[in-house]
Amino acid sequence: MSGMFRLSHIDADANEWIVDYSFVNDFVCDYPSFIKQATSTVNIQATTECEVYLLSLNHVCRDIPTLIRLLLR
Repeated sequence: MSGMFRLSHIDADANEWIVDYSFVNDFVCDYPSFIKQATSTVNIQATTECEVYLLSLNHVCRDIPTLIRLLLR
């Protein structure tokens, strides 16, 4: 809901690559791992003080209309 995040990936040679940034009201996650319920390949780090909502896959699937309204606020 507020704050900024940096998303990065560390390759096999231990190099860190910034792959994205997330800003106020953005939906932030490692989407492929979230959907597959697999280990994340992306590090998500808050770069400012943040207010976030934690959602489970079950919650998202059950409450899609509510989630869409929340994301479009």
